[in-house]
Amino acid sequence: MISAFILRERAYLSQLRPEERGLIVGSFFYALAAPILTIFSNTYLWRQSPDAVVLALFNVGFFAGLPIGFYLNGFLLRRFASARLYFLGCLLQGVVPMVLVTLGAQASGLALPLGLALGVSGGIYWGNRNFLTSRHTAGPKRFKFLSLDMTAVTTAGILSPIVTGAFLTLGERTGLYAVQSAYEIAAVFALLSLFVAGVGVARSIRAKDTLSALTVHGTGRDWNRLRSIEVLHGAVHGFEAVIPIVILLVFVGLEDSIGAVKSYTAALAALSLYIVGRYVKHRHHAGVLGFWTLATAIGRGTFAILSSLGGAIAMFTADGLSGSWRWASATAVMYETVEAETAGHDGSLRYAYITDRELFLNIGRVASLFLFILLFRALPETTIRYGLLLPILAQIPLVLLTKKQTNHLPHIS
Repeated sequence: MISAFILRERAYLSQLRPEERGLIVGSFFYALAAPILTIFSNTYLWRQSPDAVVLALFNVGFFAGLPIGFYLNGFLLRRFASARLYFLGCLLQGVVPMVLVTLGAQASGLALPLGLALGVSGGIYWGNRNFLTSRHTAGPKRFKFLSLDMTAVTTAGILSPIVTGAFLTLGERTGLYAVQSAYEIAAVFALLSLFVAGVGVARSIRAKDTLSALTVHGTGRDWNRLRSIEVLHGAVHGFEAVIPIVILLVFVGLEDSIGAVKSYTAALAALSLYIVGRYVKHRHHAGVLGFWTLATAIGRGTFAILSSLGGAIAMFTADGLSGSWRWASATAVMYETVEAETAGHDGSLRYAYITDRELFLNIGRVASLFLFILLFRALPETTIRYGLLLPILAQIPLVLLTKKQTNHLPHIS
């Protein structure tokens, strides 16, 4: 039975083109480093200054830097191949954690510019990642590619957080090495993993993609609707960028426990997405987001009521089961809209639309983070306990707008 499963999956993967397989390999190694770029960069800042506002400012810089990186990458694409810039984005992101841990206690005072540096380099990475995905995946198998890609990401997400978290605290618990040394070694590992990710994509995609435009002009109703959808996605994600980390730090404990929880939720995400991803069609995207809304409302409501470790586990379980579906469907709808808007035009016009989408997504993220800072300053405990219920108000119109969007788009997935 197991051998039949392996053979079936190998045959399924063999249907992908070399470019698609290269992108999945790149995603896997990027995801190995991702916890060090995100969750453990935040825990390092928390160790230097246990203040949720510091974490919020780090994430404000990160999300503000992403669209800047996208636009900067657009200018670079006029001279360099996208796959090579993908490689550059990987390396630059790997440098930021190394600078962060080198700064030590001074890092918390520089949270905003550090986040900005990570965001700009991340924008170069994601700009090319999205551009290459848009250019080299298409048609009815796109969601299957995205679900396989997300499965690779979440599989790495199972391994990396628990191993990294255990390593970061092992020295502190046993006295074998200092926490500072552990963070420095983890930063080096992240850089090496990102190097492998960049090389994998650069070797599998040789074509040089040029740009005909960097900005979007004369948008129609469908694209303006997608802008609204992305602002709402960003508004939800802004709160998700900080509050869950604080909950983990308060109710779960040190990095090893945090890593275990993140690996647990990643395992749930990988299993559920891999099973469901094969069957989701174009018409199902709004339903997927509806399930995500219901699951997160139950999980976050449970935490708000209990405000305990058990409530936190329930919340992360619900998010783990449904969160990856949310991003896979949201990404599929975005790519479908980009294809519809650029039909009949040069394929490089897609980058302008992807960049425009990134701008509106991060407008929502930054705006919601500033709202979080205001609420936390006034009501810190209440904001941490009930704050994740606020994004549900944005998720409801998000589902309705996605339903309308999919009804107006060609059924290509």
